[in-house]
Amino acid sequence: MFGQNKSGVELMNESTINTDQLEFSPTFYEDGIIFISNKPVKDKEIVDKRIDKNVMSIFIARRGLDGVLKPSEPFSFELTSKLHEGPLCFDKTADNVYFTRNNIIKGRVENAKDGYTKLGIYTSEKVAGKWSEVRELPFNNREYDFCHPSISIDGEKIFFSSNRPGGYGGMDLYYSQKINGKWSEPVNLGPTINTEKNEAFPFIHADGTLFFASNKSGGKGGFDLYFAKSKADDLWQDPVAMSNDFNSETDDFGLIVDLDLKNGYFTSGKSGGKGLDDIYSFHTDGKITEPQESGKPGEEIMFFTADKVTGSELEGADISVMSTDDLSSVVTDENGNVISLGNGKMTPVEATVEGTDAEGKRKLKLAKDKNYVVTVKKPGYKTKQFVVKKNDQRKEMMTLLEKADDCITVNGFVMGSKKNPLPGATVLIKDNASGETQTYTTDLKGNFNFCLTCNKDYTITASNDNYISASTTVSTKDKECKPSTIVSANLVLSTLGAPEHLTEGSTFELKNIYYNFNDATLRPDGKKDLDVLASLMKRYPTMEIELGSHTDSRGSAEYNKNLSQKRADNVVTYLVSKGIDKKRVTAMGYGESKLRNQCADGVKCSEFDHQLNRRTEVKITKAPSDEDIDLPEFLSEKNLIGGGLGSTGVIATLYNSMDNLKGDFAIIAGSFENESNAKKQVEILAKNGFDGATIVKPENFRFNRVVVERVATIKEARALVVKLKNKGLPSFLLRA
Repeated sequence: MFGQNKSGVELMNESTINTDQLEFSPTFYEDGIIFISNKPVKDKEIVDKRIDKNVMSIFIARRGLDGVLKPSEPFSFELTSKLHEGPLCFDKTADNVYFTRNNIIKGRVENAKDGYTKLGIYTSEKVAGKWSEVRELPFNNREYDFCHPSISIDGEKIFFSSNRPGGYGGMDLYYSQKINGKWSEPVNLGPTINTEKNEAFPFIHADGTLFFASNKSGGKGGFDLYFAKSKADDLWQDPVAMSNDFNSETDDFGLIVDLDLKNGYFTSGKSGGKGLDDIYSFHTDGKITEPQESGKPGEEIMFFTADKVTGSELEGADISVMSTDDLSSVVTDENGNVISLGNGKMTPVEATVEGTDAEGKRKLKLAKDKNYVVTVKKPGYKTKQFVVKKNDQRKEMMTLLEKADDCITVNGFVMGSKKNPLPGATVLIKDNASGETQTYTTDLKGNFNFCLTCNKDYTITASNDNYISASTTVSTKDKECKPSTIVSANLVLSTLGAPEHLTEGSTFELKNIYYNFNDATLRPDGKKDLDVLASLMKRYPTMEIELGSHTDSRGSAEYNKNLSQKRADNVVTYLVSKGIDKKRVTAMGYGESKLRNQCADGVKCSEFDHQLNRRTEVKITKAPSDEDIDLPEFLSEKNLIGGGLGSTGVIATLYNSMDNLKGDFAIIAGSFENESNAKKQVEILAKNGFDGATIVKPENFRFNRVVVERVATIKEARALVVKLKNKGLPSFLLRA
């Protein structure tokens, strides 16, 4: 099981693969992980006298249907030498491996001038299920170490650690670019990343974030884990030390994380492990680059709003604030202005206000330990969103709004099926011609507002947790191109599981299903949506669905289709394990064939844009029938039999047969052994607006049933049960 820390990060020692020896540097591979260990291997029990330990070898651990790693075994004897094999990585297809090993060429050890055998980076390609002859990368040098490779998701850059001359300290981080199919001379990542100490074990994430280990001063001890986000032209933001969940007083290194930045593995020598260095898995509901904290008091910030051109104060500008658990998915420009909000959960702040004063000012109290997205809007101006990061020290913030001249205003409202506003809902706007997308969130009242380019067609999709997404189309064609032209776009989201909305052809997305990179096996922490789906299918036993798995466009179309099919198949297997008949679920792997946006092969896109295409969708192929009765356990008759309501003078019609009432379904508001108590219940119902309730005592049945009403359809029956529940009156259904 995972151990939950106060920060929200769950850690688990992978005890099935850890031993009293060294296990370190995991990498994602197919349905499990590959890692390095010096535990004994048959025919390779060789001791390195310098460290008095067995040499390192490559091992694989696959996951079972429960998502838990099974015991490991040697990975591939084709890649095994008589000396050390070290950290490795695979490209997106998993058909090309890059790994660390001692410099051995054609079976001959190549020593440096100092008498030691250095490390180099080698590669092999899988052909017809077997690994080809090992080749070294061209920048290796027998006199220095080159190790710990990590390849970018497009396969065009490889990051590694080396002590080659010209660096800033001991081991530095470098990258090599593939140019016309050949690897370039290594490029040092520079002094922002590298120090006079050692930087090693890089992992380059698909969004460009670099994770690595360093033993520079200021850490907790030994090697600590850091991450740094990329900027343009080979520049990096300052590295950020990872939280105490990851860093300890001993060595912590070799971290990998999935595309969503929520699940992964790392290595640590922290106390409480099984051996010298152990592999740990982790999960967090947010992103590991934005750890959760709590408890810091709020501080007042003065927001100023003015016209961007004239500088004049803007009165009546609306300011809304959302806190987010997922700032790493928010895409901003260099000035912090929001380009895209991503998929993070946005929570409206209660202190949200509307309307700046005559001086364009408004005070808000924001907690220092949270991240916020602030939205400022005013009629006639373009809506602006910007980020306020946790621990921001500013007391005043200025927002300059740009007049909207050549666009048409879209005003919208996102609500639930009961007309309740849905604050914090995600609104995705897609240009139907280009496929380009942008995202917003609704304010505290469920409203959204933005200005769209004229003469275009758009699709607007709204989504929210535990609701079925809804879409509508809007057009700015053949309309006067000015901000005062208003187009409305109201969307109603149905509650997930509401029977009247589980119609044939309706589709909803499962947002909380997690896989590791290039892996088709469900993670244990990524099954909560599937548990909800299984429960839903049990409630509606005639409903049938299609389970569709989608990937982004990176990698070959064939590879992506196969991967998505395996993922869909595994979801079906999980549902079957929960008691769902396999005949009711069809698994479809669509790969990259149904992209949501323009991000096809050859199109440069952000990680957020690719993320929109990676999804698991449920399509209802057969809607629930009226035979499906939604009867939660707490509404069963055995839980409604009672006796202590007291006497009453209410006269209610007493029938001796359910057949005396018309309709197909009877809604029962209690069964009572004492008739006077049943009459009391009738009185209570009448006071709550449910007139006409009757008492029924079937033959050879000692209890008096209070029948609220009989109706013709299950839809009417369910609606009445909900209505009673909202009044605090439990009830249940009987099929007549």
